[in-house]
Formats: sequence, structure tokens, C-alpha cells
Amino acid sequence: MNAIIYARVSTVKEEQETSLKRQEEELLALAAMHKMNVVKVIKKKKQVDMS
Repeated sequence: MNAIIYARVSTVKEEQETSLKRQEEELLALAAMHKMNVVKVIKKKKQVDMS
């Protein structure tokens, strides 16, 4: 089965930068555990205006 990974963070804080990488790593591991073929990884960073 093919899969697409979608990782997203909604702020630009430094800890969110590592969160994006962590999400990708965890989702790749999950896909491998379920014998899925990852055909694409989508990463999004969206800054939310908190004012």
C-alpha cells in the first residue's frame, strides 16, 4: 500500500522546528511498521498570528 506523509507545525518557534523533523521520523517508522510504501513526504510550516 502506498502512503503520503503530511507533517505540519503552526508556529515558527525553535522547538516546532524539531517537531516537524520528529513527526516525519515517527510517521516514517509507523509506515514501515505497517509495510506501507511512502511515495511522498509533505512538510508545512505555517506561522499563526497570535496578536
